Amino acid sequence: MTTTLPKVLTAASTVHLVHTASAVEPGDAPYYETAKKKITERFPATKEFPVEHVDSDPWYLSASEKTRLAQLRAALPGANWLLPIYGGTGCGDIVRRLTSQDVAILKEQQTLVTGFSDNTSLINWLYLQHGLHTIHYANAAGLYDPKTNQRFWDVVTGKATQLNFHAPGYHWLSSAVPKQAIEGVAIGGNWVTFRDLLDVAAITPASWQPYILFLEEVGDDAETLHRQLIALDARGVFKNIRALVIGELNEVPSPGQTKVHQPFETHIESLLSETLAARTATGDPLYILKVTNFGHEIGGDEIILPIGATCTIQPNTSLSFAGPFVA
Repeated sequence: MTTTLPKVLTAASTVHLVHTASAVEPGDAPYYETAKKKITERFPATKEFPVEHVDSDPWYLSASEKTRLAQLRAALPGANWLLPIYGGTGCGDIVRRLTSQDVAILKEQQTLVTGFSDNTSLINWLYLQHGLHTIHYANAAGLYDPKTNQRFWDVVTGKATQLNFHAPGYHWLSSAVPKQAIEGVAIGGNWVTFRDLLDVAAITPASWQPYILFLEEVGDDAETLHRQLIALDARGVFKNIRALVIGELNEVPSPGQTKVHQPFETHIESLLSETLAARTATGDPLYILKVTNFGHEIGGDEIILPIGATCTIQPNTSLSFAGPFVA
């Protein structure tokens, strides 16, 4: 599969804001309006593609699948940056309807596509199925929240050609600890969304071996995470990936429980024991790294995840991504 880098953004770039999933929640509306104003000041050729919610649409969606898909398709031509407005639920609805002709527009234009949370499905689908490099980063409504904001602008404007991350709390969850650097292609994002994408878009790579998989989640309990973990294992993902990176999970108690008894991440190795033993027996252990600045509700130096970029993990747990990220 040939891959395509997005074009560098300049002041003349066109930014198309699209409603891919849920509507902006009332509490976040002021942040979105502020972000839209700042984006437009930086990129005067910014345009929002509005949708209309009707009573027959599920309350948690910005609009019906048909409406969101039509507006997304309208936003494709001429977009230098395709920027989802909000996450929530529903991006997978429209990803499954996109065609190779839709993607051809993005690849020919070398459109930058970014996204976070539910938009994990869009950015990973574009890379895994079509080779378009994308970036896992805040949706429009949260674009000016993270402290890594300037670093993000450096990435998309071509000033940054490498990203380095290391923070207190990084540690190996796996018993196996690498003695030399691990290198692979970065993919991932929101855990449940990523796992669902594999079914919705029927993604079946020839091999998962090239990849380092990043997963984070918010608001799910251990039992849900358990099912998601086993579903990925049943697909053979953990039999081949170079490494697994677990971000913040922000667990909630299971039904009937009043607290989280033990962080789910502490159980990952035991739940994958058969797969891990098989890999260790062949001299290819699965390394599992825990990081503290990837995911929802991050107040610190949030990881920018360039989907499709080469990621290197050092034995001391530091992470780096090799660019260029735009062309």
